[in-house]
Amino acid sequence: MSVTLAQALKTIWSHVGLTTTRKLPLWKTCGLVSAADVRALRSSPAFRRSLYDGYAIGRKSCDQKDLRLRYSLAGTIAAGETRRRRLCKGESWRVMTGAPVPQGAWKVIPQEDCILDGAMVSIALSTVRDGPSRIQPKGDDIRRNTRLIAK
Repeated sequence: MSVTLAQALKTIWSHVGLTTTRKLPLWKTCGLVSAADVRALRSSPAFRRSLYDGYAIGRKSCDQKDLRLRYSLAGTIAAGETRRRRLCKGESWRVMTGAPVPQGAWKVIPQEDCILDGAMVSIALSTVRDGPSRIQPKGDDIRRNTRLIAK
């Protein structure tokens, strides 16, 4: 007598029962079966983050004859920082790859496309106008409450 895979699994599962459940750290669960769905407790990334080392800027109106835009440098935001910053009009913040971008940031311009002159950052208008945002949205990898492991 031959049986299908589905029939064999049904027979096996009818003889196997759940014996105990335990809460374990993820690193101790290799080879085990989850007794419940595991959901993300928070979004990842938990904030909008820079995809490049560069300068976070906001939208800026300019005269059509301007070939370069100038922004005052407000400071530096390193990867791993948790303090939230705000981008004021005409400002830029130097941001590292993975760093949270300040509130109000529109784009991150890679550092190699910028000229730093004292406390002023100069960027070609075409670079600002035509380049991508280079900002990863909050929850772009995993959204809060997403099922990570099925029961």
